[in-house]
Amino acid sequence: QEVADCIKEAGIGFIFARMAHSAMKYVAGVRKELGMRTVFNILGPITNPAGASGRVLGVYDRSLLNVMAGALNNLGVDRAFIVSSENGMDELSTTSKSNVVYLENGNIIEYVLDPAELGFAPAEISDLKGGDAAHNARIMKGILSGRIKGPMRDTALLNAAAAIVAGKLSDHIEDAIEMAAGSIDSGRALEKLDKLADISKRAAGKRRQ
Repeated sequence: QEVADCIKEAGIGFIFARMAHSAMKYVAGVRKELGMRTVFNILGPITNPAGASGRVLGVYDRSLLNVMAGALNNLGVDRAFIVSSENGMDELSTTSKSNVVYLENGNIIEYVLDPAELGFAPAEISDLKGGDAAHNARIMKGILSGRIKGPMRDTALLNAAAAIVAGKLSDHIEDAIEMAAGSIDSGRALEKLDKLADISKRAAGKRRQ
């Protein structure tokens, strides 16, 4: 309910899998002990309790692209980007081209997305290196505040653009990239993050009472 309230008030919410799917917490220990990918690496991303009709989903192996597209289609998802970077990343980035399966109303289009063709400069994986939670939070705020440019911002724009198209706010990724950049440059993106943080803190405070 807290996540639902957050989405209603801020337009964005974060769902922690172990909280939303009680079964996940029982397998977390086993997954950690195995130290290898299991079916839960595939199952987890598609089990969205919010029933979102638009999705951006990354997979670690391109052989799973059509499998996941079929699963999302069966779940009633209208639009989705299922992506697998050629260098093994399970998200879009400017570090390499990405294999993409785009699902729209039951129709599937397969293509290779080249960041260079969208105007992005090439980057190395090391350019996207993060750290602990606090460090990553600073990076996120840096990107959304406009202080951090370059590969990190570019990667954020690319993934945000895919989400914008999946959410039916645009039909073209080029236009969606401009929309995402405009949201950051105008300060709206940072305002949204601050709103999410404020609502989450208030909800946590109520739980402690």
